[in-house]
Amino acid sequence: MSLESRLAAGLFASISFLGTNGAIANTNIPDTGKIKPITYGEVVQKEIDVDWKNPKVKFDEWSKLIKVTSKLSGDYYYVVFDRDYKSNFNNGLTEGLITRWGSDTVTGYQYMYGGCGFWVCTSGSDFREFSGVIELYYAGETHLLYGNSGEYSLPQSFISNVISTNGEQPLSIKLSKGRGDTKVFPIGKETLKSIARLFQAEQKTWQKPKVSIQISTVSKSGLPAEDLIPKIAPSVVSIKTDKSLGSGFIISTDGLIMTNRHVVTGSGVGKFQISTSSNQKTTASVVYIDKQLDFAILKPDSRLQAAPLPICYLSYPKAGQDVIAIGSPDGIAGTVTKGVVSAVRQPVDQLKGLAPEGVLLVQHDAAISPGNSGGPLVNSRGELLGVNTYGLNQTADGRLLQNINFAISIVDVFKALELRAPVAANPKLLNACGNIGQ
Repeated sequence: MSLESRLAAGLFASISFLGTNGAIANTNIPDTGKIKPITYGEVVQKEIDVDWKNPKVKFDEWSKLIKVTSKLSGDYYYVVFDRDYKSNFNNGLTEGLITRWGSDTVTGYQYMYGGCGFWVCTSGSDFREFSGVIELYYAGETHLLYGNSGEYSLPQSFISNVISTNGEQPLSIKLSKGRGDTKVFPIGKETLKSIARLFQAEQKTWQKPKVSIQISTVSKSGLPAEDLIPKIAPSVVSIKTDKSLGSGFIISTDGLIMTNRHVVTGSGVGKFQISTSSNQKTTASVVYIDKQLDFAILKPDSRLQAAPLPICYLSYPKAGQDVIAIGSPDGIAGTVTKGVVSAVRQPVDQLKGLAPEGVLLVQHDAAISPGNSGGPLVNSRGELLGVNTYGLNQTADGRLLQNINFAISIVDVFKALELRAPVAANPKLLNACGNIGQ
């Protein structure tokens, strides 16, 4: 996906409105799959086809809250843009970065272009998307962000920090792969005020859906991958819009689909295209989002003819256990990779950006790539262990890593949804995951 398309990607969420005194009003807003208009304060109107990325294009709305509307579809979303740059007096070289802030993501690129200085003129230009791990410094806290192709999901801890301080603390971005000598850039004070306003407006409480868990019958000792995949692949889906792609899976007997939060936020659309390996197609709407655990639930407009995955809801996996990941890396549906559980760990230190503290991540080495997000991680019996979320391929200081991938534990997802385990007629027949082995 091009940078222009990603810059055109915006918010996807329903919002609560601020009262005239700046407090969040308790307004009940139905979930329609589109962001509601912000009706307080100044909002700049723009169109999607503006060339946001060119620093030489006349653009006077830096740091302001912008409503961007598509001419074609009428879809709209809200963003805040910030630009920081400096020019070299001697050689005329200008270096800087532009960031696009939404309610869930930040997208950015660094640029350099030539000009004439006091002693010499330089020519040419260079534009580079953010890559690798980036760091946000705000109010004395460091937030590590992991993303792909210049777009990064914002951790809820950062969002909450900005809201609690009304955006009145300094914010800077550190790039692990900076262009030139500058790697740390400040974000403008007025930009922060607009970002805080957007974050405050977007704080929405979703009603937790009723998800029914059923006891499944699975292989007692596990199956070879070639025998297991035909049983579980029909329950895995591809999730697409014209600006994004990801994966998901059927989670309940009534056909609800689970995926990552970052797959369905930032798209600026209300409907998602759903397809299966058997070429079933439908559209779906978001019915629940959990920003902290990075998962979302979609309801398809027409029910897919596929059973929910068996779920390992009673226990966490163990290190060394065989696992399989299924998803749509780069949109290539039905891709299967295999590995082992490397560890089950809390997201502390350099992993804080992936999930809040107290939640367990399933670290594994089954290859995942952009587009795998939201797909299932299963064991050799086909039981769901977690939701694949991210592959860590670089440290904050730029060192390359291999085979370090993470899934949000399905046990913790179900705890967040406050679901009850099904009651078994004969508990002695259940395996460690809570299913019947035959």
